[in-house]
Amino acid sequence: MRNLFIFCSIIVAFLLSSITVNAQGWSDDQKAAWGTIETWWEVSQKKDSDETNALLADDFAGWDNNMPMPQNKSSLTSWFRFNGQYSTQLKYQIYPLKVTVHGDMAVAHYYYQAAVEDKEGKRTNEKGRWTDTLVRDGNGWKFIAWQGGTDGE
Repeated sequence: MRNLFIFCSIIVAFLLSSITVNAQGWSDDQKAAWGTIETWWEVSQKKDSDETNALLADDFAGWDNNMPMPQNKSSLTSWFRFNGQYSTQLKYQIYPLKVTVHGDMAVAHYYYQAAVEDKEGKRTNEKGRWTDTLVRDGNGWKFIAWQGGTDGE
């Protein structure tokens, strides 16, 4: 069983590394859209709600797997601040799977893993998937919608 786990881990690492290499052939628009997603994760880790809020379109609607329904920008910002009091993301890594740009709209599918620590100091590892939809305005790319979150146990 242990050998199977090691073998599967090697295959997953190989596949994820080849995906990252493929990102090097992206267009400037694909790179810019993905850069916005990278920025989101960076400022989220710093718990900077002003910076994260600036990356959301005013008519944003996103659906995290842990929420009963999609959230608008105001709701997401409120929950972001609240949850930030109770947990800290220690480290994360995001793996782009596909970024498609069509005019001023981009859709990105990606996988993530993160180490999180709660208020009591308990650490957990999370992994999951996201699909983000971004729109380009005069200031670059902003999130208009997303869906995803932590994979089930």
